[in-house]
Amino acid sequence: MATTERPTVVIDVVAKWAVDATLYFAMAAGFLLWGVIARSATVNILTFAIMATVAMLVDRLLPMLPDTPALTDPHEAAPDGAVRRTWQRYAVGAAGVMAILCAVYAVLVVYFVPPGFMAGWLTALCVARLRGLATAREIERASHVRLSARLQLSIWRRRTPAYYATPRLGV
Repeated sequence: MATTERPTVVIDVVAKWAVDATLYFAMAAGFLLWGVIARSATVNILTFAIMATVAMLVDRLLPMLPDTPALTDPHEAAPDGAVRRTWQRYAVGAAGVMAILCAVYAVLVVYFVPPGFMAGWLTALCVARLRGLATAREIERASHVRLSARLQLSIWRRRTPAYYATPRLGV
């Protein structure tokens, strides 16, 4: 009997969130540069500053990326048969997804919102990932573990995030 269950794929949290933060920052810089070149620099920088501030305040009240609190209570080890993904492979896949997302955002910017708005939002996502990354590193340092996250393998059905802690050897 053939099984249709896909193997669980995990990646180190710190590597994943560093890649995510880098991609969000690159997109934010691109949209801000677009706004400064193509439209009023003052209006776009002001819109960027306001939107980034509002988005970061919203993230404090209701996290946009709700991964960080779950890091403090991970499972002990990834399940048997979990496939580890390297950060290089994740970066290539994430860059492809972000390119598609960037195209959608570009359409929104052309028709609905100023580039500074989008740049501010993406900057807030970058800052949220960097804050989460700092928390993950602190947990790893204090607990002497390596944190991994299960990657979402399906966009059609929502899976709750799962985090795994693997003891570091030699510490």
